[in-house]
Amino acid sequence: MAAVLYEPSKQFIRALKPYHSDVLTDTMNVFSVLGDGEVFFYFSMAFFATGNRRAFIFTSSTYTITIYFLSWLKLQFHSSRPQFDDPTLGIVNGSVFCSGEFGNPSGHALCASGFTLTLLSFWQADHPEWFKKNPGKSLAIKVLIWTYICCVCACRIYLGRHSFDQVILGLAVGIYLTHFFTYCYKPFMFDRVCYPSKNEDLKVSAARAYKAFKISTLVYILLVVQ
Repeated sequence: MAAVLYEPSKQFIRALKPYHSDVLTDTMNVFSVLGDGEVFFYFSMAFFATGNRRAFIFTSSTYTITIYFLSWLKLQFHSSRPQFDDPTLGIVNGSVFCSGEFGNPSGHALCASGFTLTLLSFWQADHPEWFKKNPGKSLAIKVLIWTYICCVCACRIYLGRHSFDQVILGLAVGIYLTHFFTYCYKPFMFDRVCYPSKNEDLKVSAARAYKAFKISTLVYILLVVQ
């Protein structure tokens, strides 16, 4: 995938240069900061400060697993970044927001998708009645989350930090981790009952397993292709 998208990504970033503005660059830098995993860490600390022990343990542990998994993936691929190949592609005043590490997958895309969707799934599992009674608010939250994810992915390309393939892989792995944390990790740690349970409809179990299988297969294919 890198062989197909990496060089075109640099051409695309270079073509965007004439359309850069101070306001747009500052906005992209803000999304770059908000897309980092540190934001999720602060969420975890907020749960700790408010005495929500269950949410704190879940978020802090998933945060640790995600960061270690992300670091491992970057070391496996040893991929460069567009701004490393050509410094003119990067935004100088935004370089403070980017560490000098390998670029694949995009950590911001992975964290923005994985952390926010994991939080959403955690909330949905704990408060299913609220989501059923408030379909409008539920939809608004999901739209807001996906808008945030898309903006984070876009800012990483705009700032010259990542290529299309790196952002796509980060997004895919983030979605995969959400399913892993929701359907494997959380039930094992907190519900103490692994799916499927004895009282669950087999069709529901099969549908969930098939959905998880499709997403996992897609992620594995992306990893192999990359």
